[in-house]
Amino acid sequence: FTIAIPLICLIGILTNLIVIATVHYKPNEKEMKENQYSYMSLNAFCNLFILSFQSISLISECDLITNGMDLEEYGIFCSSVRRNVFSQFYRIIFVEYLTHVFYVMSNLSYICYSINRLSLIGQEHGKFVTKLSKLKVKKFILITFIFCLVLPLSKIFTYKPNYFRPDHNYPDYLELYQINKALNFFYLIANILYNLISSLGFIVANLVVDINILRAMKQVIAERAKNTSRIIQSNEIQKKY
Repeated sequence: FTIAIPLICLIGILTNLIVIATVHYKPNEKEMKENQYSYMSLNAFCNLFILSFQSISLISECDLITNGMDLEEYGIFCSSVRRNVFSQFYRIIFVEYLTHVFYVMSNLSYICYSINRLSLIGQEHGKFVTKLSKLKVKKFILITFIFCLVLPLSKIFTYKPNYFRPDHNYPDYLELYQINKALNFFYLIANILYNLISSLGFIVANLVVDINILRAMKQVIAERAKNTSRIIQSNEIQKKY
C-alpha cells in the first residue's frame, strides 16, 4: 500500500486535471455554462490538492516492523529525510491538516454539484434546492471557507515535531493529557465532531440528494410517458375520424 500511494495519487491527479481542463476549455464554455460544472471544477481542484499533498507524504513515512524481541526493524520502505524538520512540519500542516480542510471543501462542493443536477431535473423544487442551485461558486467558497478551516482543526494537534527522541516517531504523537486538560477536551470533542461529519454526515447528505435525484427522474419519466400516451391516443382518434 505504501509503494502504491504515489501511483494512485498520480492517476488521481491526471484524471482531475482532465476534468478541470475539460470544464475550462473555451470551446466547451457554451455547453458547460451551468452552475453544476463550476462545482465540478471546484471539486476537482480540491481533489488535486489532496492528492498532491498525499503523493509527497512518503517523505515522513517509515515502515517499521516489530520482531519477537520487541525490537523495531525497517520494513519495505523508510524515508531517509523523515527526521528533517521540513518533513515533520509538512506531515503536520499539509498531510494532517490541509488535506482534511480540502477534504471538507471537496465533499461540500460535491453536495452542491449534486443539488445543481437535481435542480435541472423537472420543474418544481423546494426553496432550499432552488436557492442553493443559484449560489455561485465564489460566494460558496466565501461562505464555507471558515467552516472548512475550523472543522478539522483537531488534526493539527495530532503530532508534534520530534527534535531529541530518536527512538520515537517523526513527527511524534502529541500527548495532550500531559499538557492541558482544556486542550485535551477540545481535541476530543473537535475530533469526534469532525469524524462524525466527515464519515457519517457527508454520506447521509449525499444519499439524501441522490434519492431525491432518483425520485425526480422517475417523476419526469412518468410525466413524459403520460404525455406520450396522450399524443398516441390523440393521433389514433384523429385517424379514426
